[in-house]
Amino acid sequence: MRRTNRKNGKDIWLLILFSVWGTLLIVRLIELQVFQHNFFSKRKITQTRTIEKIIPRRGTIFDRNGLVLAISVSSHSAFVRKELTREELKKVKEALHLTNYQVQKMVKRWREGKKFTWLKRKLSEEEYKKLKSLGIKKIEFLKEPKRVYPQGTLAAHVLGGVNIDNRGAAGIEFSLQKYIGGTPGEREILLDALGYPIDIKTLKPMVPGKDIKLTLDAKIQHVVEEALKRRIREARAKRGAVVVLNTKGEILAMSSYPFYDPNHYSETYAKNRGALRNFALSLIYPPGSTMKFIDMAIAFQLGKLRMNEKIFCENGKIRAGRKYIRDHVPFGILSVPEILIHSSNVGAIKIVRRIPRNIFYQYLLNFGFGRKTGVELPGETGGILRRPERWNSYSRDYIAIGQEIATSPLQMAAATLVIANSGEWIQPHITFKKPLRKKVLSEEVVIKVRKMMKDVVEMGTGIKANLGWIGSGGKTGTAEKIVHGKKIGYTPSFVGFIPYSHPQYVVTVVIDEPMGKYYGADVAAPLFREIGKYLLMNSNIYPAVVLQ
Repeated sequence: MRRTNRKNGKDIWLLILFSVWGTLLIVRLIELQVFQHNFFSKRKITQTRTIEKIIPRRGTIFDRNGLVLAISVSSHSAFVRKELTREELKKVKEALHLTNYQVQKMVKRWREGKKFTWLKRKLSEEEYKKLKSLGIKKIEFLKEPKRVYPQGTLAAHVLGGVNIDNRGAAGIEFSLQKYIGGTPGEREILLDALGYPIDIKTLKPMVPGKDIKLTLDAKIQHVVEEALKRRIREARAKRGAVVVLNTKGEILAMSSYPFYDPNHYSETYAKNRGALRNFALSLIYPPGSTMKFIDMAIAFQLGKLRMNEKIFCENGKIRAGRKYIRDHVPFGILSVPEILIHSSNVGAIKIVRRIPRNIFYQYLLNFGFGRKTGVELPGETGGILRRPERWNSYSRDYIAIGQEIATSPLQMAAATLVIANSGEWIQPHITFKKPLRKKVLSEEVVIKVRKMMKDVVEMGTGIKANLGWIGSGGKTGTAEKIVHGKKIGYTPSFVGFIPYSHPQYVVTVVIDEPMGKYYGADVAAPLFREIGKYLLMNSNIYPAVVLQ
């Protein structure tokens, strides 16, 4: 009897236990099915469906003669959806030459429970073959467009580069991203329980980028880059830039040193970001004595100066505020052309003192100083030109000799273009667009200034830029670099046009912080001559000059 009662007691407790368990299970099912239905429905969708961007093919970039400067090609990117074993990871590291840091990032993702992991994007053909030969089934490949620059470092600072997602990151690739880059699309990928795609549906088609032709001439660009590199190394300078324009304002060459290879843009950005800077646009430097032909042009235009005048140059020094500004030689009386030929500071100052400060300022704006040119490239500086109300009593004197004002090589080239193309400022441009134009000087004034600039290279400070009987015009400049009130070096420069009789090209040369010789006449003028000889010998204007 007792045994039966015990058995019945056990049955009752088991029945109660199962009843409680069953009740809890039912409550949990109701909670999941009713109250958390939306949460788990959404979670299921994200686990089985994913939205991916379709990266468009970028447009091809050509030089003015149709040479390919940048093009998109198909490449493979490698990824995994499952964690690799230690042995598999070791093989992948060796095949792709991955760093320890890159491997650690992958391992971290797997520890965080993330399945999809890139091994490397935009593989080279050799890397792709090596990975395939490993025979690791977990490794998958995706085709992606890869940007290639077949000319290597040529015009790198103009072209710029793209990031890993194929978007423009610098240069023309960045500034014309919407035009060259196209519009990304979208696709829906349905995945199975193991994360493998079982269906792909295009939601939004991608629109490929458009091709573009630049005004650059790759042959001229190559010659300019090689010449600039040699000059920088010979002068042991920190950096330099050259700009070559034709008289339409088209940029035929734009070179900045040091160079970089846009095929390795991301690596350069990580290791030596300064090499990406386009000094032709962004280098701010005092123009020094190259300002003097502009001083004279403004004075001629306003009727404040005559070609047959004689000006007393105060035996080489003139007071400006509490200080004296001196000439490199104590000049007495000089003619107007002689002031430019010998680059007299005193003569230039005495001429500019005839011009009211507000009018002088307005003409400097007309020549393009103090504002960006608006070229279709990123990173341009507007230079430095303070408003007249911020000038002191002797600011005009210093601006006259290229101090208290700063410019860029491109800005200075555009100002020189006013003399080369009959007195009109034309916006420099790198694409074949309609540029802005502004009349600054009369034809009569331009002819006078050209003649004096020709004399500079034939018998003055620019003699090392002389191209012989064919003729050219130009002006040397040597400016001190002052940082926090301390002189740290010099920036020699040369600006000029070729040929003299009917200018076709403007060339600006700027060499920053050379060691040893530092005058524009010694450092920059010879480079102008070397580039000028090539321009004349490899263009169709040489016979026309001979016939005149």
